[in-house]
Amino acid sequence: MKLMESKNRLLTFLIATLIMVAMFAAPAQADWVSDMLVAYGLSNEDVAVFSSMVSELGESVTEAELQALITEILGDSQVQKLTGAMEGNRYIAPEGYSFAIPEGWKLLEEKFGVATVVAGQTDETGFMPTISVMMLEEEQPDFETNTQKEWDALLSQSLANYLFVALDDFPYLDATAHEFVCMHGEREDAMLMQYQLYFNKEGKAYLITMTTLAEEAAHDNALDAYDSFLAEFKISDEGIG
Repeated sequence: MKLMESKNRLLTFLIATLIMVAMFAAPAQADWVSDMLVAYGLSNEDVAVFSSMVSELGESVTEAELQALITEILGDSQVQKLTGAMEGNRYIAPEGYSFAIPEGWKLLEEKFGVATVVAGQTDETGFMPTISVMMLEEEQPDFETNTQKEWDALLSQSLANYLFVALDDFPYLDATAHEFVCMHGEREDAMLMQYQLYFNKEGKAYLITMTTLAEEAAHDNALDAYDSFLAEFKISDEGIG
């Protein structure tokens, strides 16, 4: 039961993240979206099947349809144990990045592929805020060109009650990071707020995603954790052995 609950929480995070990026994937971005899916643990064959299914649904694909596809493709075999190391409250990933786990948050014991997820405390509704890190093996040129108009055109078609909040760029880790923020949700009284920070550095691409409730108190608490997470995130030339 504990494993199933953990898998369901991860699946909720994965769906939110994949919808954010997969729906932006015009043909020119197909390669990095495929890389992202492989990074989550899908085989190349699974990615081909998933891409074919999404193509058949066309540009009007809905969040519910994507959720059904992702659930079908993933299955139970994608849950893997973390392979990094802990030094105090700092997690060191074999891919060469590390971060301090925010106070009151925890590292989830299972993960999809190389996506590392930390989670905050579950509220009375069962919702759990998450912060994730994913690294791609090659830089993504389109990270530098994504515009609000392009995000809006695609996400507004697939995310219920989608609302653009912000798109900014700023220096981060001696690179230029881009942060896209939006709200969405099936229920207008329980909207999600999602921050996605993406940047290229030293030949690799990084995505850091925070998903929380848009409700003011929940959002403020999660945003504090997100800020501390970014302040403690580090990239090294060497991962662990």
